[in-house]
Amino acid sequence: MTVEKQFADLSVPKYFQYTGCKVNSFRLSARTEGMIDCTVNLMGKKEVVSGESFDTTPTDLGHTPFDSMDATIREGVSELATVTEIDFTLENGLDGGNYVIDRTGQRRSLPVGSCRVTGNVRAVFEDVTLYNKAVGNTETSLSIEFKKGNGTGNPAGNEKFTLYVPELYFSPNAPVVTGPAGVVVELPFEGFYSNDANSSAMYAVLMSPSSDTQLGLV
Repeated sequence: MTVEKQFADLSVPKYFQYTGCKVNSFRLSARTEGMIDCTVNLMGKKEVVSGESFDTTPTDLGHTPFDSMDATIREGVSELATVTEIDFTLENGLDGGNYVIDRTGQRRSLPVGSCRVTGNVRAVFEDVTLYNKAVGNTETSLSIEFKKGNGTGNPAGNEKFTLYVPELYFSPNAPVVTGPAGVVVELPFEGFYSNDANSSAMYAVLMSPSSDTQLGLV
């Protein structure tokens, strides 16, 4: 992909264009309060500083952020109502060292390394269901859904974004008693692809007025 940063407030406007970009890592974090954090780390092949924009008439798709009140978390087919924090991380392991001696100063390519999907679930400790799955090395799945309105995507105000890790294992991590308050358990997990119907270790589905198609991440 091509990414551009615009600095229009300079005395002479400048546009930093990055071509040949790929996603090196992606992280989504949800907490009980506030907006949902999403971080995307990009790596590109070439930087060009220009006096003109790559696209002089860009389309503004708007910005309707999701917050924690829009979220539903599921483990398998069951809704998890005890989660206080959840993180999803995708790492593509791009090789950024492919510079060659060609007088351009740019990368020749960005080969993808071994993909890794990891995360962490922090939940109020009310039963041993998730803990037993971790100890028993039982395969399961996780998803987080953010929905506004009816979630059909149209018209605006009915957007829905769902992130899936269809195959994963929890790592055993005993509940911690830190004091007289409630007890929580933190369970790291690692996703993988074995036989999921979508042939993916992580994938997302976006429903919005501008796009109602499935967006595969891995």
